Amino acid sequence: MSYEEVYKKGLAVGWTGLTVQEHAILLYYKVTERVLESERTTKGESECSSK
Repeated sequence: MSYEEVYKKGLAVGWTGLTVQEHAILLYYKVTERVLESERTTKGESECSSK
């Protein structure tokens, strides 16, 4: 099940109606998204300061 499928189901049935596994999928994507975002910001800041 993809993030989009779980997200749409969450909107349709309500977040409390999701299974533990589905919550884990959402959480996993949120965490990895934040990690990638912070890596991008860190790289961006170090590139700016090196110029």
